[in-house]
Amino acid sequence: MAGAFTDDHMPWLARPMRNVHMVGGFNGRGIGPGAYWGGILADWAMGLSDADLPIPAGRPPHIRLRSAKRHIYSVAFPVWRLSEQLLR
Repeated sequence: MAGAFTDDHMPWLARPMRNVHMVGGFNGRGIGPGAYWGGILADWAMGLSDADLPIPAGRPPHIRLRSAKRHIYSVAFPVWRLSEQLLR
């Protein structure tokens, strides 16, 4: 995975080099899409042809402000969890 939330939340598949398969972009959609795309990723890694993928494989997307987003999320999520615990 690219390690940060994508800007458009649209799924993507990429193979940046031989035997490296990536999926991402379905962030914020719950567990169902993760299970679906995980299955696609597993099938693809085991030999599913690019022509049989549900979307075309390309390059991993450029994530604007990736480093800043990573830091913001690394602080925001624990703070949110703590606030949930404190407000119970």
